Amino acid sequence: MPSQFIAAYALVGFLAGATVTQDSKDLIVENAGVYYEKKVDISAPASGLISEVAVEEGQAISKDEVIVQLDQRITKAELEVAKQEADAAEKQANDESNILYANKVSEVASAEYENFVDLLRKSATSASELRRKKLEAEKSKLSIRVAELEREKNIATALVTKEKVKAAEVQLALRQIKAPFNGLVARSYLEQDAWAKEGERILTVVAVEELKVEGNARGLEKLSPHVLFGAPVTIEIQVAKEMPPVVIEGTIGFVSPIVEADGSVRVWSKISNQQLNGQWLFREGMTASMKIQVVTPKGNQPVSK
Repeated sequence: MPSQFIAAYALVGFLAGATVTQDSKDLIVENAGVYYEKKVDISAPASGLISEVAVEEGQAISKDEVIVQLDQRITKAELEVAKQEADAAEKQANDESNILYANKVSEVASAEYENFVDLLRKSATSASELRRKKLEAEKSKLSIRVAELEREKNIATALVTKEKVKAAEVQLALRQIKAPFNGLVARSYLEQDAWAKEGERILTVVAVEELKVEGNARGLEKLSPHVLFGAPVTIEIQVAKEMPPVVIEGTIGFVSPIVEADGSVRVWSKISNQQLNGQWLFREGMTASMKIQVVTPKGNQPVSK
């Protein structure tokens, strides 16, 4: 093998060896917090009397379970009226009797006009009477179009009334509030028989099985934030002051695209909750720390093109 090729292979081998050499560094995220992955305020979608609150604080809920009912009497009546209007409009839209009648009238008027044409040839009528019969024949033909337009209008009205039925059904459904996910009722703000204004909070529900530990990673002066994503992390959660922290191993699942003014970057890692004596151990608001193990290849820096 020529010497220049040997030198080239040696150079490639050297560069490859350089890129696999790795640096390891731990970043400590202090004053991190524990947050529920899903936390939703259940608000009144419309103003009305609360006829039932089917759950209490601390109660477990299942997705799509009815948890709050607003009074439905008015909306049920409005839905019934909309259905009756829709039925009447549908019948009117399907009625072709006016068109059929207009066609018959036109046939008679046209026949009379032809008869008067023959009578005029026999001098048995006047030209003015013939013109009058011709006008009646033309008018009867136009009445067919008027009847057709009226039916098109009735069909459009029927479609509008059907949409009114759908709108009334939506309003009725809005007064039956369902649980958005499996979870727990964290707080109750309004009770049964209270008046709820549109947008007013009734309950707060949380998904307790999955949480995230979130904080700001600092000390990135010599690191690019992108290397944090997927990095192993050791999390310590302080569940009580007189107890040692609970240690959890995980990975960084999010790195903010925004670098803060102090050079830190917000990161979080999802964790699964644990139960102790039938109670969930981790709760939102607990403090935590995160130790992120960052491994970066030496010399593996982004190159602008």
